[in-house]
Amino acid sequence: SDAVAITGGTIEGLTSLSATDIAATAEITAPIVSSTETLKLGANWSAVQSGTDLVFLYNTTKLMKVSINGDITTAGNVTAFGTI
Repeated sequence: SDAVAITGGTIEGLTSLSATDIAATAEITAPIVSSTETLKLGANWSAVQSGTDLVFLYNTTKLMKVSINGDITTAGNVTAFGTI
């Protein structure tokens, strides 16, 4: 396997990072992430910047967007005070 285990510490000096699969058992923090690609979240969810909006998709279906001013638009209903 080409896997590299990193425990603690930081990686400095990277100008680019490419991966087809990143698995983390804890939090991944990045001060600046610049990408024209889609951020994959699990098997079916993704997020992509569209203009100044952040759009969330399930497979290829756009389900929610967050605008630059904080407005949230959903394709379905919004439930307040629900149980997760």
